[in-house]
Amino acid sequence: AHDLGIEVVLDLVINHTSLQHPFMKDALRYGEHSVYRDYYLWNPDGTFQSYWADLPNLNYGNSEVWDYFIRASQYWVEVFDIDGYRCDVAWGIQERTPGFWQAWRDSLKATKDNVLLLAEASIEDATLFDGRFDAAYDWGYMNHLKGLMRGVETPQDIHGHVASFPGTGSGPLALRFIENHDETRFLAEFGPERTKTAAAILYASPGLPLLYAGQEVGELTQRYYINWSDPHHLEPLYRALGAIRERMTCLQRGAYRWVTNTNSANVYCFARDTAEQRIFVAANCRAFAQAVQLTLPVDAWGLSPGEDWVVSNLLTGETEVVTTEGLASLSLTLDPYEVILAAVADSAVVGTEPMPEPAALRLELMPPVPNPARGATMVSFTLPRPDVPTLELWDMAGRRHGHFEPGRPLAAGMHSLLWSVDGLGGVRPGAYLMVLQAGDERRTRPLIILP
Repeated sequence: AHDLGIEVVLDLVINHTSLQHPFMKDALRYGEHSVYRDYYLWNPDGTFQSYWADLPNLNYGNSEVWDYFIRASQYWVEVFDIDGYRCDVAWGIQERTPGFWQAWRDSLKATKDNVLLLAEASIEDATLFDGRFDAAYDWGYMNHLKGLMRGVETPQDIHGHVASFPGTGSGPLALRFIENHDETRFLAEFGPERTKTAAAILYASPGLPLLYAGQEVGELTQRYYINWSDPHHLEPLYRALGAIRERMTCLQRGAYRWVTNTNSANVYCFARDTAEQRIFVAANCRAFAQAVQLTLPVDAWGLSPGEDWVVSNLLTGETEVVTTEGLASLSLTLDPYEVILAAVADSAVVGTEPMPEPAALRLELMPPVPNPARGATMVSFTLPRPDVPTLELWDMAGRRHGHFEPGRPLAAGMHSLLWSVDGLGGVRPGAYLMVLQAGDERRTRPLIILP
């Protein structure tokens, strides 16, 4: 990963274990006689303490637990040179034993001073950053952005939140997102147009933007196989936004400024800048066109009167020459849900290279989930063109046990079906082969059926 320029952040789940963890199995089996019983927290009635019924909380009041997980965390940094940890349920340990995270941080920073320590906890909890974490989740940002897209909040609402938790500079970093593994996919509620608007706002905002598991291709499931067919053609936008953010460092660590505009109930305008770069954003958050006049911060930017400046739309490549006075009173007309992300400089600025056309679809049969299966399994496949596919189940002796055919052409792209093993009749536990046929092409996947 490092050779490819990719930094690796591991998910560290040390607030709890499962009931199947060797420590907990031993504690449940031997009770008071188990050396691991005090690794967990127990209620007076003998039941374990937990935030979720099957995930017992670890006891960081026990120095053995404390030392064990500090050593485990150091191991991956020292041996594999990982770049950070995302700490699951960080708020739980913080509530019970807040001193642990300080000792944990000190040990890791002594090993690798730039290791990123991200808490799955709220950016609004200031205690997390008292010698503990570098970054935390910003659910408030997501909620305000959703409120804005629903039309129940105004741009001032999300601006007030961002201004209160800028998430950049020397302070704590805000991990910002429009969806994650615990949240409904943004696309599922808001559709592709508002999703594109929200994505552009997210990537231009201060903080660390999170791109979650197929978000860039419109995946709708939270924790499942990703449909890479990109039916709403979102990937080119996400690629462009990523390239712009990488190229324009003011989006990574620049100041955040509210930009006054004449339609602030519907249009979200803000600026990002460093001494070397200046960018403004004008986002129409409504389903109808908006006329708006912006007052860009020319004084804060140090722009002298009478000078000419090139305004470069970083998403479209269009440019326009505007005077300093024109920037102080810039008139725009925005289409429904249109976002302008523009640089102001003394020459044209290129935000991103032209995006290639999306790769052509091909016939694919994804591994069934679950596999091995008992009762039913989810089968997903991709069609390169409209077709009437067939899906069959064969045993190792060459006998067919199941057959699925939709009876009508299916569109090109990803399709999924829940295949009931119980409904096949006469299928015994064992090894089978799933066969997908579309036109002259065929794909296969193994399937193990359990009793």
